[in-house]
Amino acid sequence: MADSSSARPKCRQDVLNLVYGWRALSQPGVDEMSTSYLLSEASLPDMVYWPLKSVIALVAVLGNGVVMWLICTRRRLHCTANWFVLSLASADFCTGLIVTPSELFCLWKAQMCIWPLKVRASFYNYPINVSIYCLCVLTFDRYFYVLRPLQYTRCMTSKLIVGLISTSWMFPGILTFGSLLWLEAPNHIQEEADKVYILTQIFLVSFLPSIFLVYSYIRILFAAMKQRRLSAEHITQLRFNEGNAAESRRNQSRRRRERSSTVKVLGAVIAFFVLCWIPSVCRAVCGTFHLCNVSEALVKSSRLLILLNSGINFVVYAFLKKDIREELYYACKRPARRSKENILLVERSSRASSESNRNSIRMVR
Repeated sequence: MADSSSARPKCRQDVLNLVYGWRALSQPGVDEMSTSYLLSEASLPDMVYWPLKSVIALVAVLGNGVVMWLICTRRRLHCTANWFVLSLASADFCTGLIVTPSELFCLWKAQMCIWPLKVRASFYNYPINVSIYCLCVLTFDRYFYVLRPLQYTRCMTSKLIVGLISTSWMFPGILTFGSLLWLEAPNHIQEEADKVYILTQIFLVSFLPSIFLVYSYIRILFAAMKQRRLSAEHITQLRFNEGNAAESRRNQSRRRRERSSTVKVLGAVIAFFVLCWIPSVCRAVCGTFHLCNVSEALVKSSRLLILLNSGINFVVYAFLKKDIREELYYACKRPARRSKENILLVERSSRASSESNRNSIRMVR
């Protein structure tokens, strides 16, 4: 009985450290200042922190679920770019579905959270890391489309699309769950391995993707501006020609709108990604190399921003990506149209029945 009673507070303390305390991160073998998601102490008031985190998770699940439903059920959305959007939305959906609900479950059912802290943290980190690499793959697709349109049509086959999406899901798994290889090692080996792992995480999860995304967007932006200028010159020349000038102008205008949509969507997604991850990178570097004291407010705020990044991407798709925006509009408009049609049918049937009643009365008379 003594052993069980002493084990229960230890289990409870472990869960409280997982949910609230960042002291658990200093245990041997635990990722101390990784940019990936580990729960830390509640510097924000719990009455604000947990409702806010729950709302972010709910928005991520519902919003990305709608995007996934639209892409899967609307044939018009079955195009190359939207398969990458579907992959990113799926990762963000899993982030909202796994991270916060499992935290709350462990908070209220501590005795059922029997896995080690590091194992649970790996499951929390995985969908977030997948979301990052899905965003990188989506950006690469648009980069290839804008800068190499002819090669894009020839090279972007179904096999390449499946390969890129599969890589964006498998590589983060290797990176995330690789830290479990030395879970049973001696403490001094775990500490040294964790230092290397933290640096690898900082570089591969935060720093390198941010550099790639910003560089790609700058190249896409300049290429779009150059192509817009060339398109304007080409349309001006076509005005002096006959034949297919009108058709060429329509094609040029359509391609210009597609490039403009690409620049807007990528710009919003990348800017928000960088802003959400900057506090986490600064916190990780400061904590790992002991350059400064990391405040509890920075820790908690950076975690909320990471989750917010997954919860807000669907808003960009819904409002800036034209094809998804139109399908969402039609999906919302269709129930209203059906209800209106049903009302009209009821009115017509009631009118018809009243007319038949009048006719029957006249016949009786």
